[in-house]
Amino acid sequence: MKASLILSSVFLTFGLATPTLQATPVPCSGNQKSHVLLDTEYNLLGSPSQQTNIEIFNGGCLLITGNLTGIFDNSVSSLSPNGQRGLLRTLYDFPNCPVSGDRVTFTGRVNDLRLLRPNLDNRGSSILCT
Repeated sequence: MKASLILSSVFLTFGLATPTLQATPVPCSGNQKSHVLLDTEYNLLGSPSQQTNIEIFNGGCLLITGNLTGIFDNSVSSLSPNGQRGLLRTLYDFPNCPVSGDRVTFTGRVNDLRLLRPNLDNRGSSILCT
């Protein structure tokens, strides 16, 4: 009994038993802007030429093809919002953030777009902060 209490306190002390907390999603509002780092490599390990930090305004659809150099259209494998935490951002597989088609909404870092459903690895063409 004494050994299990000591072991339990060790796990709690080192955070091994601490549950992971998810950020509560917050919609973009007003003139809020958001930044998202896009990378053509997984785990955001690409060189500077394989990354770009984009700025998105509330309700504005950013075309990865039109607003950025062509290497990022249908080439993003990982991404990470930076700046304001918990904002809802949506990656679309077609330009102009269409109502139909595949899309994935995220609030935090995504190391591998292949793991999301739908899989938008190397398919993202536009992004929206909503």
